[in-house]
Amino acid sequence: MGIGKLVRAFFAAEIDERLRRELAKVIADLDRVGAAVRWVAPANLHWTVKFLGDVPLNQVGEIAKAAEAALAGHESFAGAVAGVGPFPDARKMRLVAARLEDGGRLGAIRDALEPEMERFGVPPDGRAFKAHLTMARVKGSRGVRELAEALAPYENQSFGECRVEGLTLFMSELSPRGSTYTALARIPLEG
Repeated sequence: MGIGKLVRAFFAAEIDERLRRELAKVIADLDRVGAAVRWVAPANLHWTVKFLGDVPLNQVGEIAKAAEAALAGHESFAGAVAGVGPFPDARKMRLVAARLEDGGRLGAIRDALEPEMERFGVPPDGRAFKAHLTMARVKGSRGVRELAEALAPYENQSFGECRVEGLTLFMSELSPRGSTYTALARIPLEG
């Protein structure tokens, strides 16, 4: 029996419509800079928790069950969306990202997922978790310095609270127009 169809998958925490609208305004404002970045469509904004890579579609149910077991005991929570800025920093900007101050809760969730996902051939990340929401990926050097300057007013701006009620296992399909995400499973947190 073969592996079957592979799908590119990841776990993420979804955001509410209020935050989506606020971040869409920031994207529209920063897009005027004309930097060499690819902006994420507002409908695709999420807190990335664990990238799985290519997994067999026929194992998605098992992966979701393993995640459910890993998340037992983890409760829903709220974090503060505490600014939008260059990631990892202005000198080496690879992303434009929003930051979540959550006391390490999303990192603890990622850490709980890792041993379960290893059973499916997904290696641990091997680095400290930084809760972030990717808004753009840098594709070249054009306008990046100007973008960093345009980000300054947003770096410490509060965007309010964001509730994390659970994780979604998404399938990601890449195309020249950007990624399309399809929810494959939702795993609620307790509470």
